[in-house]
Amino acid sequence: MYYLLQGYDIVHKLPLPAPLHPPQPPELGVLVGGADSEAKDLSYLRSHPFPTLDYDHLATLQMSYVVTRCDTNQHVWEIVKVPRLRKGHTKLKQFVEFGHVLKNATVGNDNLPPINTGQDFHGSHLFIMMCNLGLLPKKYRLQASFFKDCNYKSMGFIPMFVYHAMFYNGHFCSNSGCTKHLHKSWIDMLRSGIRFMKWFAFWVSPISGIPGGRKGDKTKIYKQRKNAKL
Repeated sequence: MYYLLQGYDIVHKLPLPAPLHPPQPPELGVLVGGADSEAKDLSYLRSHPFPTLDYDHLATLQMSYVVTRCDTNQHVWEIVKVPRLRKGHTKLKQFVEFGHVLKNATVGNDNLPPINTGQDFHGSHLFIMMCNLGLLPKKYRLQASFFKDCNYKSMGFIPMFVYHAMFYNGHFCSNSGCTKHLHKSWIDMLRSGIRFMKWFAFWVSPISGIPGGRKGDKTKIYKQRKNAKL
């Protein structure tokens, strides 16, 4: 996601050669700058008749979808850009939106799905990661293009691996999170003095990084640990 300057603006549409451009009534342009939210979509408004602008729904972020080759990052194409509010975008809407993008990318690639998809570990991406591991309930998968046509195979031959592999028309589809975001978030949480992190079966305390500890630190942190809801 990227930060956007807040404000509505008029963009004049460029005519496309026939038959790509369907017949439409003439317009002065379209208004952009609003957000596509759960309540209403103000990202693309006709300027005639001129609408009433809701400045509480100006976009502050944008979600970008890009595609690239799997063997090189020399060419990266941004195919979709969605303006959003900072809050209010649910996991389900993100999941459905992502499925729509994947479906169109697959159709445009002779019905061959992407080899790998990736995203950061933002909370709105939870359903995407769960679906790729075979953990998302079917009632959610059926609401999203592409994902509703996927099937799963057990990875039981890997010891202690309880997840599944996702396939689309017999083609394996992998998914990966952004390791840079993971490392950044993990380190920030380890540095915090008000929480205890759990690494597999081990609780991690910042006290271990202080030689001998400082006066009063142990008592304060141990009390927080005792009163915390784990």
